[in-house]
Amino acid sequence: GVSVRVDVRNAGDQAVQDLNVEGELFGRREESRHRGELAPGSSVSLVLRFPSDPPRPGAHAVRLRLGYAET
Repeated sequence: GVSVRVDVRNAGDQAVQDLNVEGELFGRREESRHRGELAPGSSVSLVLRFPSDPPRPGAHAVRLRLGYAET
């Protein structure tokens, strides 16, 4: 399988909560969540784990969607 680490930094001036990261690779979707608050200027790392290997070697794009709520 393939693991993709996503580093998210809150560059805003308000805290956010319940961060959700969804990734898509070769039509397969995986998601990871950070429960709780992410303060302004702070960062968190989330990992998306795709169970199967890419069908061919090389560089591949991962489509990301971020969701969160402001506090």
